[in-house]
Amino acid sequence: FLVIHHRSILFMKVFYTFLFIFFSSLLFSQESLNKYDKIADSLLSEKKMEQLISFFEKEYTAHPKDEDLLRWLGYTYLITSKAELAEKYYTEALEVNTKCATCWLNIGVSFADRGNYPKAMQLIEKAISMDSKDGYFYFIRGKIKEKNKEIVGALLDYNKAIDLSPKEPDYYLQ
Repeated sequence: FLVIHHRSILFMKVFYTFLFIFFSSLLFSQESLNKYDKIADSLLSEKKMEQLISFFEKEYTAHPKDEDLLRWLGYTYLITSKAELAEKYYTEALEVNTKCATCWLNIGVSFADRGNYPKAMQLIEKAISMDSKDGYFYFIRGKIKEKNKEIVGALLDYNKAIDLSPKEPDYYLQ
């Protein structure tokens, strides 16, 4: 009886430790989403872009140096085809954190959207030099090369994106 009792106690300790770790990780993952992520995900899923911009602009007046907010503003303007405003907010985010590779990438995208491919490529190269393990960066560079009629270079970048992120389905569709 004593051996069974000892095993039961050991099992319960292991079981409760597992539960604690499991629920702690859930709580941590929820906390890692900032308030902007939650609101943006909700409004983006409902395609309420004007509401999203309005919310972010109000937040900006209260928190003009919040890097997450600045990046969300840049992204929101980028996907609504307002490249100049996207560039403005990503540039402000870089003033807070000069190592934001995504900021450099998306400023590059804003230049590509305006047809300035050489400047776009320069900025995307900077982003890749800061984070060469992100397949998305190569994917975007490939798209810009393709728009600029650099087909071989685009294919090489698409392949690199697939190598780095083999589970990303969009990379296979190019």
